[in-house]
Formats: sequence, C-alpha cells, structure tokens
Amino acid sequence: MIRSAILPLALGVACAAHAAPNVGDTLACTSSNPAKRLFVVVGRIEPFGQGKTAAQITLISETSGTLLPRAAHIPIDLEALRASCPTLADQPRTLDANFESGRQQWLHARGGIFTITVDQIDDILQNQVASARSGADGSARP
Repeated sequence: MIRSAILPLALGVACAAHAAPNVGDTLACTSSNPAKRLFVVVGRIEPFGQGKTAAQITLISETSGTLLPRAAHIPIDLEALRASCPTLADQPRTLDANFESGRQQWLHARGGIFTITVDQIDDILQNQVASARSGADGSARP
C-alpha cells in the first residue's frame, strides 16, 4: 500500500522538475563541473519564430572565483533552458537591474537565441572576460 503511494509522488516530483518555467522563477542549472553553482532568473518567455520560444534570463554564477558573477540578459531557447536548469532553486534571486535594457538592445539588433546549455554559455562568458582582461598581447589589464 505504501509503495503505490510513493510512485505517484515520485512521478509528480519528476514531472515538476521538467515543467515549463514561469516568469519570475529562479532555476538551478546543471554543470559538468560539480564546483559550479549556476542559477537563472526568468524575466520573459516569448515566441521567437521558426517554432521556437525564447526565454529571456539573467544568468547568475555563485561559483567561487568567477570572473563574471551576473550576465544581465541572455536570450536562450526554452527547451535548452529546460534541459540545462531542470529544478527550482532553493531560494529566489532577482533579475539584474540592466535586464530590460539588455533585452531592448537584443530586440533592436534582432539578435538570436542560444541553443546550447547554460553551463556552456557561462563557460563562453567566463572565457571572454578572462581574454579581455589578459589583453591581446598577453599582458594583464587592470
């Protein structure tokens, strides 16, 4: 009797983990690096075209030693977001104060959306910041 009650409860939890995120949700993201602590805050979800849906997010890295702790606005395919960040975070975080201005720049530029994982996006951003800080000639910049 108890086993039959546990299975629907476990299935309900698994389904909730893969449910579509809502605007305002803070999601915990998976990473190939167990030391990484990545979260996103969903600011908007809207049609993108070609059958895709864009999730507009703020990316937050609470990883020790991170070079870029927040990216104000990142447009990502909703399915890529769901696969990357399958669960609600233990505590809510806030959208970056520059989220809307970043979104407006993206709209004006008619930008695209990421279809890679949030972990991969974070790697790209961290590498770009590290590269910019080291300078083209290899010397460190302040």
